[in-house]
Amino acid sequence: YRPLEGEALVSLGWLQVKAGDPKKAEETLLDALVASEAGRNDSMAASALTELVYVVGYVEARPREGKALSRQAFAIVERMGGNDELLAALHWRVGSTHYAEGQYADMLASDRQALTLWERARGPGDRHLAIVMSDEANALGMLGRNEEALATYRRALAIDESALGPSHPDVGQILVNTGWVLSLMKRYDEALAVDRRAVSIFEKTIGTDHTNYAYALNTIGWVLLGQRKHDEALETFERALGIWERALGRENPRIPDPLTGMGLARLGQHK
Repeated sequence: YRPLEGEALVSLGWLQVKAGDPKKAEETLLDALVASEAGRNDSMAASALTELVYVVGYVEARPREGKALSRQAFAIVERMGGNDELLAALHWRVGSTHYAEGQYADMLASDRQALTLWERARGPGDRHLAIVMSDEANALGMLGRNEEALATYRRALAIDESALGPSHPDVGQILVNTGWVLSLMKRYDEALAVDRRAVSIFEKTIGTDHTNYAYALNTIGWVLLGQRKHDEALETFERALGIWERALGRENPRIPDPLTGMGLARLGQHK
């Protein structure tokens, strides 16, 4: 039964994303798209495309391909006569492709469209709002609006902790993002405490080979550099780099960030 197959494959693809295996997730989501179209299940075809926008456009750093997929998804939702939840998810995922291209004002606009649609569909306390708020805060931070970003992260964290508990990996991701903006504000002690809480959550939930764990380590590396703890920073960047290279490949745009940090840490060691 093709519609059911498509739905199951979308769920599997998302689990593969959460498990840190984007290459396998892309294959699964493409299969989900084929099954959904064969079964004439427009809503599931749109969902498969929406997740592909994120996996291809952001995780695998092919934003132009991600945006092309989004146009197909928007067309399907239009053919359906509209759907606030599908459009909210799609605007949110398009925001991630803007982030990958450094288009932070466009990302902010996309995330705010998603928030408006999701709040209308599900109400102001739904945890989907927390997920999008965290990305909204990312955009604000990249635009230099750090106080706004910090306040938005904290609102998102309160929603997620209430909905999921204090030890869920999604809580950990918001903590890492909070630590990032605190480090931009040179509030290094606060940033390190928040990031280490995230690392502890990830070690107990998603494991130490996950790309999000690497992201937490990379963020800690930059905090340690700010504190002039060059030996610790170097070791932390090296661990993050190893995880990302294994999971994403050496050509992924995330790779230069820990490499740059390692270079700065080595320079600091010799001063």
